[in-house]
Order: sequence, then C-alpha cells, then structure tokens
Amino acid sequence: MSTERKWTPAQKDAMDTRGKTLLVSAAAGSGKTATLTQRIINSLTDEASPSDIGKMLIVTFTRAAAAELRSRISEALTKELAKSPSSKHLNSQILKLASAQICTIDAFYIDLIRTNFSYLGISPNFRIADGAEDALLASSVMSDVVDCFYETEPDFPRLVECFGGARSMDNVNNVFISLSTRCANIPEGIVYLKDFAEQLETDSKKDFFASHIGKVIRDDAIDFAAHAVNGLSSAIEHIESSADFTSYYFGAFNELLEYCKRLLELLRLESGGYNASREHLASYVFPALPKGKKKFDDSEEMTYYKAIRTDINADIKALYASSFATPPDSVKRAMSDTARYTMLIYRLLDEFERRMDEEKKRRNYMTFTDVRRYALKLLVNENGEPTQVAIAYAERYTDIYIDEYQDVDRVQDLIFSSIAKANNRFMVGDIKQSIYGFRGAEPLLFSEYREAFPDLHSKEADEGDSASIFMSSNFRCDKNIIDFTNAVCSYLFTHCGDNLGYTEKDDLEWGKKPPSEDYVSPLVRVDVIIPPRKPTAAQIKKGAANIDPALFFSNDEYEAKFIAAEIKRLLECETLANGEKIRPCDIAILTRKHAPQEILARELNALGIKTSSGEEDRYFADPDVMMMICLLNAIDNPHRDVYLAGALRSPIFEFSLEEMIAIRSCGDSSISLYDSLVTYSEKENLLADKCKDFLNLLDEWRDLAASMPVDRLLRAILDCERVVASGLESNQGDGNSGNLILLYEYARKFENGSFKGLGGFIDFINTMMEEGRKIDAPQKALSEDQVVLITSHHSKGLEFPVCFLFGCSKRFTDPSSNESLVFDSHVGLALKLSDGSSFATINTPLRKAIFARKRVSELEEEMRILYVAMTRARERLYITATGSNEERMLAAAKTTAFLPSRYSLLSCTSYLQWILAALSSSKKSDFYELDFHALPVPTEEPLVIENTDELALASDENADITPDEKLLALLNEKFSFEYAYKELKRVPAKISVSRLSPDVLDENDTSVDLVKEKKTAIPDFFREGAKGRKKATDRGTATHLFLQFCDFANARKNGVREEFGRLMSKGFLPRDAGELIRFEELEKFFESELCDVVLNAKKVVREQRFNLLLPPDEFTRDKEFLAKIKDESLAVQGVIDLVVIDADDKLCLFDYKTDRLTAEELSDYSLASEKLNGLHAMQLSYYKKAAELLFDRKCDRVCVYSTHAARLFDIEPIPLDYPKDII
Repeated sequence: MSTERKWTPAQKDAMDTRGKTLLVSAAAGSGKTATLTQRIINSLTDEASPSDIGKMLIVTFTRAAAAELRSRISEALTKELAKSPSSKHLNSQILKLASAQICTIDAFYIDLIRTNFSYLGISPNFRIADGAEDALLASSVMSDVVDCFYETEPDFPRLVECFGGARSMDNVNNVFISLSTRCANIPEGIVYLKDFAEQLETDSKKDFFASHIGKVIRDDAIDFAAHAVNGLSSAIEHIESSADFTSYYFGAFNELLEYCKRLLELLRLESGGYNASREHLASYVFPALPKGKKKFDDSEEMTYYKAIRTDINADIKALYASSFATPPDSVKRAMSDTARYTMLIYRLLDEFERRMDEEKKRRNYMTFTDVRRYALKLLVNENGEPTQVAIAYAERYTDIYIDEYQDVDRVQDLIFSSIAKANNRFMVGDIKQSIYGFRGAEPLLFSEYREAFPDLHSKEADEGDSASIFMSSNFRCDKNIIDFTNAVCSYLFTHCGDNLGYTEKDDLEWGKKPPSEDYVSPLVRVDVIIPPRKPTAAQIKKGAANIDPALFFSNDEYEAKFIAAEIKRLLECETLANGEKIRPCDIAILTRKHAPQEILARELNALGIKTSSGEEDRYFADPDVMMMICLLNAIDNPHRDVYLAGALRSPIFEFSLEEMIAIRSCGDSSISLYDSLVTYSEKENLLADKCKDFLNLLDEWRDLAASMPVDRLLRAILDCERVVASGLESNQGDGNSGNLILLYEYARKFENGSFKGLGGFIDFINTMMEEGRKIDAPQKALSEDQVVLITSHHSKGLEFPVCFLFGCSKRFTDPSSNESLVFDSHVGLALKLSDGSSFATINTPLRKAIFARKRVSELEEEMRILYVAMTRARERLYITATGSNEERMLAAAKTTAFLPSRYSLLSCTSYLQWILAALSSSKKSDFYELDFHALPVPTEEPLVIENTDELALASDENADITPDEKLLALLNEKFSFEYAYKELKRVPAKISVSRLSPDVLDENDTSVDLVKEKKTAIPDFFREGAKGRKKATDRGTATHLFLQFCDFANARKNGVREEFGRLMSKGFLPRDAGELIRFEELEKFFESELCDVVLNAKKVVREQRFNLLLPPDEFTRDKEFLAKIKDESLAVQGVIDLVVIDADDKLCLFDYKTDRLTAEELSDYSLASEKLNGLHAMQLSYYKKAAELLFDRKCDRVCVYSTHAARLFDIEPIPLDYPKDII
C-alpha cells in the first residue's frame, strides 16, 4: 500500500503553478505549511528548470515557524538526495540551506539595513533594544518635549485640557507615545497627521458630509436606514396578507417605513447635506399603533416584525443623539479646532522622534519598529516607488514566499512589493484568521488582493501575471465541527464587508478521513447555563443566615463548574476517535481574556484535575518572581511598604501574619513599615532577633546594590545561603524552568543596555508588567495530566481533540469611550475638545465617527477570532455561555436571523447572539445540540449540624485514629490562651468626635467606621474614574472641600463659579465636584455674616485638626466595665472647619453643616436652632474645648453655618471639665 501523500487539486495548483504571483487562501487545517514546503521542494527539484535556494526569500512571522520550515525543507532535500546521491544541484542546495534567507520578517529587515547601512548613515553594529528599555527612554524624552511645548506653544495648555489637564500628564505623555507607535504602522508615519490636519481644515469649510469623516457617519447611517427600509418593507408585505393585520398595523408601520425611506433618500442624495438629514431626524415622532385591544392573534412572523419596529424606533433616536445632534456650525468649529490641535500634535511628535533618533544613535540601539522604518526608507522613495536598492534586490530574488499574509500591514506590503517582480511572489494566508489588528495587521490588504487577482483557472489568469487559489479542504476537524463552523461563519461573514470578504469558496470542505466506516462524529454542543436569580437586598436582610452561598457565585463560576463537571465525565467515560481514553492534555479551554482562567483552574483542581497555561506571558505571576521583585524594591527603597511586606512574608524570611501585625503595631501608624521594623528590633525577644537578622541582611544587600551592577546583585542574592535554603522552586533550573535564573539573565541584558542600576532595573521591570510585555520564557512542556487553559489568540496554530469555548455570552469590549484621543489610519484623528471653561470636554462628531469605525473593525475581528477558536477542535467542540432567560434569548436570535443584515449583526453584543442567530437561520440542525441548563435554586434551609461529636465520629475511617498526645497538648496550649485585658477590646484606639455619646463604649462596635474621621478619607467623587449615583454625603464633602480651599475675597468679588474653576485648575477639586456643589447656596454664603467675619478677622485657621485623650467615665453606663478600664484613656480626634480671631479679638468657632431643614424650620429661627443644637451641641462642645486648649484662651462664640438656611446659628455648648494635658 502506498504511503505517498495525496494532494487535493487546489494544493497541487499551489505547488505547481509557476511564473505568476499567487495569493493562496488557505483555510484552517488545509495543510498550508505542507503545501508551502512541497512547492519549494518541487521548484528545487524540477528537472527542467530547478530553482536555487540561495535566490529565494522565505519569510514568516515567528522564529519557530521559520525553524520548522527550514527543518522540513532540509528533511525533504535529504530524502531527494538519497534517491539521487550524485546530483550536484541537490548537494549544492543542502550546502546553501544553512545560509538561505528562511527567516522572520524582522530578521530580513535587520540583514537588509546592516548590509546597506552606508545609505542610511547609521552604524552597522547597532543592537536591538528590549521594548521596556525603549519605553523608559521614550517616557523620559516625551516628558522633556512636553515641557518644552508648554513653554513655547501658546495652544499647548489648551490641548492638554482635552486630555484632562496637567494633573494627568503621565497619561497625556503615554497617549502621545502610543500615537507615535500607531503611526509607525502606516507608510506615511507621523506625516499622515500633518496631511490629515491640512485636509480637515479644508473640509471644515465644506458641508460635513462632503468631508472624509462626514462620509463615515453618512455611510453608517445609510447602513441603518437600508436595514430599516428592508425590514419594514418586508413587514408591510406580511401585513397586507391579512385584513386584520392591515386594519391594525398598516398605518403605523407604513408611516415609519415612509419616514425611513425619506431618511435613506436624503442620505444618498449627492446634493443632500448633513443638515437636511439632521433636521429630518430631529423631527422624528414614533408612529403609534391604534388604541384599544386588538381582536386577533399575531402570527409568529408578526411577532418578529413588531420587535424589529421597536428596535428601529430606538435606533433612530440613538442615531440622532450619537451622530446628528450637533449643529452644523459647531461641527465646522470642531473640525477646525481638531485640525489645529492635530497639527500641533504632529509638530510635537516630529520633535519627539527627532530627539529619540538622536538618543538611540548615541546609545547605538534600535527597536523592531525602527528597523522596519529604515527598511522602508531604504527600499521605497518619497513618491512610493522602488529605490535603486530595491531594484537590485528584486533582481537578486527569483522567488519570494511570504507566510501568514493576512497579518501584514501596509508598510510590510509596500516593502515586499518593492523588491518583487510582477510574477514571483507567493503569498499564503487566510483572511478569516486575521486576528492581530491590535498589532497593525490589515486584513483589507488580503481582501484587495483577492478581489484584484483572478481565479487561477480563469481566462484573465491565463493572460495575466497574477492569480488566486482557494485551499478549502480541512483535514483537522470532524464533519460536525466543519458544518457548525460553516453555518456560523458563512452567516456572519457574508454580511460584513470587505474586511472579511467572504465568498462561497471560503466555506470549509471536509477533508479528514474518518477512523472507521462506522465512526459517528460527536455533535457540537452549545450549552447555555441559566444561573439561579440572585437574592434581592430585602431577601438578604430578611434571612441572611438561610441564604445558600451558591446564590452569590458569579456567572463565570457557574460556567466553570459546568465545564469542570463535563471534563470529569469525559475523562471517566469517553474515548477519542481512535478508541483511546481521553486524557487531560487532549482538552483545551479557550478564553477570550486571561482573567477567567484562574476560576477555571480552581474548579478543575477541586475535582482533582490539573491544569496548565499554554502561554508564555504569565511569567510575572510566578510567586517566586513576584517575591524577588518585592525584595529588589525593598533593597532599593525599604520605605515601600507593600514590597517590604512581600519580602518579609516570603519563604526566605517567613514572617507570619501575627508577627507582621506585632511589628506594625510598634510605633505610630503614620510611620512606614520599615521604621516599625527598626523600632521593634530594639526589643529583647525572639521576634526582635528575627527583625535584626532581616535588617542586617537587607543592609548588606543595600551596600552591594550601591557598588555593583544589578545582575551581580541578583546573582549574590540567589547564591545567599538563606535564599538557597528556602528551596524556591524556580531557582532550581527545573520545575518552573528557572524563572529566577531567567530574571538574572534579564538583569544582565539590562546592564548591557543604556540604563544602569537597581532603580533603573525596577523601572524596567515595572514598565514590562504595566505594558503587558512578554518575557522570552522557555515554553513549558505540557504534561499529559493537565488540561490546557489558553486564550483564543494564543491558540492560533494549535489543535486539540476536545475544545471548550468559554464565556461566549460575555459582552464585546468597545474601544474605550473614555479615551480622549482616538485614531484610525483609514479615517483620521479626533479628540474630546475643551468646552472653553476648563471644566469639561466635548465629544465631537469627528470622534464619534472614528469611534464607530473602530468598533466595527473590532467586531469584525471578533468574528475572525470566533472562527479561529472553533477550528482548533479536532473531534469535540463545546460552546459554553450563561444567560438569564431562554425564551428571550431564542426570540432575540430569531428576530436577528429573520432579516439578517450587516447592521443587525454588528448590533449584537456577544458570540452567543451571533451563534444563536446563525443556528436559527440554518436549514440543517443535525450537527449540533443546543441545551439550556436552568440551575435549580438552592434550598433556603440552612445546613444544621445537630451533634458535632457524632459528625466527627461518623466516618469509620476516622474512628480508629488515635490522637497524638504531644501534639494535642501543644494545640491546647496555643489555643487555650486567654488575653488578660480582653475588656480593652471594647476601647477603640481612636474615635471621631462625631461618634461620642454617653454610652458609645457600650455599643460593642470597635469597627473601622467607629474610629474613622470622615474628613481624612478621599471622597468617592474625587477618585479617578468614580462613577454612579452621587451620594448625599458626597455633596456635603464637596462643599466642605470648596470652603476649605477657597479664596473668600475672590469668591465674593468674582463669584463662586470663577473660584471653583481656579480651584479645579490647581487640582484642589475634581471636575465631578461641579455636579455636586450647590452653587446657589455658596453664593449666599459669600453674602452672609460669616463671610464678613472671615474677611475682617485678625486670624483665620481652616481645618484645624486635634487629638484629645479623654477619661472613659463619660462614655459608658456599665459600672463594672468602667471599673476595669478606669485607668485607660479614650483617644478622640476631630477637625474644626473654621477658627477665627475676629476684629474684636474674640475667639470664634464655626462649623459648616449641610443638613436639610424643613420649610417650617427655614421660616422659624428658633425651630432651626433647636434642631441644630440637638444634632451638634455635643460635637461642638469638644471642638470648643479643643480650641480653647490649642489657642490658650476662652472661646467666645460657637456657631453652625447652615448652607441650607444660609445663616449662622449659635450653639449652646455642654460644659466639659477636663484637665489641660488632655490635648
């Protein structure tokens, strides 16, 4: 029986066609690499006209792919040589193979510019810098450039306001650096920004729809209007088929249809302008159905049409709000402002790149981005034409092979086009697997080539230099997986434009031979878990003790539990197609993001199933690496509490949590953990000795850090006897594959770069972690007893017998709506513009247009990611998700499937919605199984253990175990200890004045909120990114903050809003405070008696903090308890809003209160005074006592200023008789 491989006709076409530039669309599992290798071998062994490996350029995206290709070619040539050992040609090819250009694209660039360095004016001995090193330099250089622009560019501060102002300059710098990086992916580089700014300024004088960005908004609106007209026209046809439907529905549906037709007509008119469409949308009124109950039942189709009508109504309103609400004049102004700022950004980036180039030349390094830029400069002139160097290279190569062409960007395409002849490129890839848009991949390029290149067997191809080939046979997946993938992807891709460019030839063809004639391919399973409804707040409050904890599991946890149970079943009960039992390593769980993998691992581990991450970028999550980073930070600066705590708790030093608490309790809470450690080391006990040992070793390492490179420091730490004795797994060179040794190698690499020292290395590592950069860690070998957890992106190129696609109901992530600057190389750049008050920014139609285009691009990429994920499975494929209501989910899917369009599919929010819609539209259903698993609500009866003694003896296994008497005695000794002063637990370390009362110590509450002074915490609204409903307490806090920092004279003279703007620009108040402050009440404040007192005062002190030590007898009614604590003191802390020595030299105390008063109280001073005295007299009595002690004089007046009443109320203090030394 012959073992020679049988090639499909498409594969043979790809291997044997000569004299043409070929674009091969190679579907998943179609034998792409084998075909590419065989084509090269066939050309090298062609007896009539053999090729020369030395005149070929073969490039891939990864070193592993290049090494595999070289190995396959070597193996094939060796076999051919064995058949013809006397062949001089084959012998020469094997000799040339070692130096042949079979490499990554980056390696080709590096060789190109090193060979031609003289044309570029650079040194040929440059090194390739690590990305983190370049990021450190970029951050430093950008900071300098920004400082320079602040001083020299009048418009620059206004530009910075668009990014949130000077308070977030680090973020602004990162935005500019990121934009520079993205511009590097387009041939024009940052010059694109200059051209865009000039064009935008020109466009600002035209109608918005005549501009490039305006066309984006118009095209999106046309998509919607066409979808609406199509759906409503179909609805009218159905309505007219029934007299009942016509009488009831026709009027409303037809009126809405005519409205949408007119909108579509206005949008498509060449002379139609933005304002005409805007006015039409602004005039929209939803046509109502007739009043009264209808006397007939709806058909199933009518149900769908009603849902479509409802969606169209909501979408019309959303379309107006998102894209057409801005008046034309405002749009023009936004375009002009954006053009001006874009030109300023261009000049800034131009200066940044100039300085970066100087620094890189001085440090003699490049990044891969630099290498590509120089390669483009070397091969393509300013007019986009090949240079003389490019022409020379084109003559050198007889064949150019480029793998994974769906992932190239326009710069790469331009470079390879410049060195290619019209008929010698072989480009292979699959547009459906283009999933690296975040790296600059341009799937549209592949689509453009497919459209331009005729089919190989067409007349046009016979007469031309180029052709297109489809390799659609899939040899990896079982038939049901093929059918399922085709059902989903053909439905999605055919409606979604050029970036997918799907044709019938893209459908997968089943090419895999079944293991036996009676083999039955497992059905693809779609499992939707419906978790029980979570209890309401009222239910929790009513019966907290009886509520099953399972009700509080997240959806991810429910889904992970389901998957773990199914994997356990597979391992115990099922076999592979070849009859072998399924092993854990045969199973992969694909997730869209890393986050759920921890939950999945936990649930699988709970069932005794081990897991492994099939990825390399989890290096910094390794506990030993995290520990060493903590230790290095502690050596660099021991006052970094978090890192020092991590070092102390590590296996090297083994400080327990109890020991850490004891150390931290030594000294004032305001001092650092290191200072507490030093203080505690002066004691005389075992823990103090342990602290001394640590401090001595830390000092030793700090001395080494000051005198040696960081790699030698790290080597010294790793060789330290204590570190070796700790038995760190990743220090051994096996197990975790020597992760600490790898850190040492990175330290050596760092010291060989342009930055030096421990501080620089820590910044280097922090940059890598913050930017998610990969460490070149060796790939771990997967064990047979581990289930693989992997992201969809990392699974590309891999295959597994069993695959689970986790989290398919998760909502797609929109491109961040919070980004002030958005950029798309096909549309342009846009920013949120300052509203002119410096208080807020405006989201412009330009930014909305680019945001919408980015969203479409990302959704199209999500479709391709789904295709990649589904085609990783060889035999069994599971789609898992969670949901809340089976009927609603199926109804929504049927509505989408009923009238599919690009618009409706791009309106979906998850993989599951796409999949259910596709399955609803499929004519076949024999290849999948759809199940909704409604989980039962756990019983509300609590688990009651009536007899713990019986429970302990319930197991026969445990009944015969004899306790270890020595261990039992030790445990009794440890756990029977009773604290002699346990009553002191009821005495808090500190308490706020506002919490004082005669029985505060009887409340049995020593929790944090008993001792927390409200004014010391950062208000929620002040925290960056804080969202949600503003609390009433936030209003009071915002008002207090304003009064704490404001300039009374400026506020009275120029108004509260002017003063608010000043405080906000200085960083004293956040922007959100403007939503909380009642400006009208503050205006009244600056017209009040209190403002007069302040402005005329001899001395004003705001936010006067104090601490009192008070005897406890005033705060408990428990005499027995008081007797035990009579010698203790209660620490009381507080903050007085305002203390004034007025014009008459009297000491006055004022406190701001935002309590709301009733209408009756507002009109009656005595009622309001009685209420405020009742609420605040106790607190202000302590304030008065503190003020008298602080200022060493009698307090003449105590008042509350009510912001609601806008007046002062005198408070009658309660007499307090305490000694002077209490403060």
